[in-house]
Amino acid sequence: MAAYVIADIEVTDPAAFEEYRQKVAPMIAKYGGKYLV
Repeated sequence: MAAYVIADIEVTDPAAFEEYRQKVAPMIAKYGGKYLV
């Protein structure tokens, strides 16, 4: 099943966002997800 997520975010804590980004990217890849920019 395909799904698209559209997000418009404002990062207010760059350090926390970087930690989140590092954890989420492998999870997205694990399930075959990819970023469309």
